[in-house]
Amino acid sequence: MIKTQTKSRDLEESMLKLIELPSKKRPTAVFAASDHMAADAWSVIEEHGLKVPEDFSLVGYGNVPNSKGFQISTVEQHPLEIGSTAWSILKRLLDGDRTARTARILLRPELIVRQSVAAPKS
Repeated sequence: MIKTQTKSRDLEESMLKLIELPSKKRPTAVFAASDHMAADAWSVIEEHGLKVPEDFSLVGYGNVPNSKGFQISTVEQHPLEIGSTAWSILKRLLDGDRTARTARILLRPELIVRQSVAAPKS
């Protein structure tokens, strides 16, 4: 695992570390903390003569459109559902419902598979 900041330069340096690994040691997939970072990673991969998803599968987070037009697989976090659930709990608290303080609610993210993932080469 390589951790990176959200700065474009840090992302590029991190991707270069992966790209420069011998092909047998190179990971087959990258999970980015956001769709924007995944799009930037895609650009770096292509700039170095590699292809998505043939050489690297990419998955982002957030399901946001990207200006580069890449069809990035992503994890949809359902922000409207998160917001309405948060409002519901807040309203319960404001109405004096003390059980709302310990409410446990599971919101399931959704993996949306697009053109940025493929099975690893054998």
